Amino acid sequence: MNQGRIIVITGSPGTGKTTTASIVAKESDMDKSVHMHTDDFFIT
Repeated sequence: MNQGRIIVITGSPGTGKTTTASIVAKESDMDKSVHMHTDDFFIT
């Protein structure tokens, strides 16, 4: 994967977005380049 490329992974909770992002980062040797951000964390 080329540096500077942006990938957006969307989906419902529990569909494996974080797992997918982690695997892609590891396989591409860019695990230090992955940034995960969300404003949707909440506690009920």
